[in-house]
Amino acid sequence: MTDVNSSLPPGFTLDHYWIESVLGQGGNGLTYRAVDQRGGQKVVIKEHFPSDQVGRVGTEVRPLSVEADQAFRLSLTFFLKEAQTLSRFNQANIVPIINFFQAQGTAYFVMPFLEGMTLADLVALSPQGRQTEKEVWLWLSPILAGLKAIHSKGILHRDLTPSNIFIQTDSNPVLIDFGSAGNILAGEKGNFFLTPGFAPPEQYEKTADAQGPWTDIYSLGAVLFFCLTGFEPPKSVDRLLRITSGQPDPLAAFFADLITSCNPQLIWTIQRSLEPTIQDRIQGVAEMEARLKTLSPAARPAPPAKGGTILVKAAQSRPRLNLTGYWLELVSFFRDIKSFLFKDKTSIVIFIVLIILIAFLIYS
Repeated sequence: MTDVNSSLPPGFTLDHYWIESVLGQGGNGLTYRAVDQRGGQKVVIKEHFPSDQVGRVGTEVRPLSVEADQAFRLSLTFFLKEAQTLSRFNQANIVPIINFFQAQGTAYFVMPFLEGMTLADLVALSPQGRQTEKEVWLWLSPILAGLKAIHSKGILHRDLTPSNIFIQTDSNPVLIDFGSAGNILAGEKGNFFLTPGFAPPEQYEKTADAQGPWTDIYSLGAVLFFCLTGFEPPKSVDRLLRITSGQPDPLAAFFADLITSCNPQLIWTIQRSLEPTIQDRIQGVAEMEARLKTLSPAARPAPPAKGGTILVKAAQSRPRLNLTGYWLELVSFFRDIKSFLFKDKTSIVIFIVLIILIAFLIYS
């Protein structure tokens, strides 16, 4: 009997690692908390387990069908490629790979157990469901350093999202989950996975010939937008369609608002990072760093002292607000019908009352 939802049981020994518990499970695999029996080091083990392709018989992973077997073999190749990609780097802002191997009919790679939380969780725990400009600076420069390191080797991350940036308890941010990474120098340009809202238009194309460092720059711009607003940007292909058809960019109102509360140069940099067309976008890390260097020193807080400021612990002590995520759609909706609403003074009054009512319902 094949159980497609099963995991390796606690206490199971995988190679020389003792499984303690399951940390998480997604459509493409599982992660386990484990202990290296050789030295007692706590580790995280990622198991390749695409639930639409395989199940488990006992502790062995088996394809669900002949067709699934072919898909599984291909996805297994990509999984091992991720491990090989990460093993090339020894950089403070890229998650290190301790070991990778094949066993139980699938493949695994081992990483050190990191204390902290993802940037997505950190934002969710912020008082207003978003970060301040100063909080953004604490992780932005190190993540740019991590991106510069992988780009220098011809590697693209291709799935840079708030969930794939991990903030350790010492505030050091780390790039994780390189499952979509590809080597642009070696011609590894297939499209595998993308996250709507954080992927630029070129990632929706059948081939990846147009992808380059600017692809990750778009995603980083989307992460910055998410952190400062608390909302995911709309799909890049939807934005591009609206813009090319003569409609306003749904992000325009957000940028206009952010520019009044943040350093304008930072917002202009984010805006240029999120350009749907490649030629109008910031082309790489060096260009982005050059733009950010023009910011006044007052807008760029000093990095936390070692063992000092810990963003994660501060966030854990804050109450989490249950905020709704429909502002983006509302802004676009009201912009589209503004010509109707603003015909006379009565329409303007009705519009203002409607906005107040919506705000009351959301925050009450």
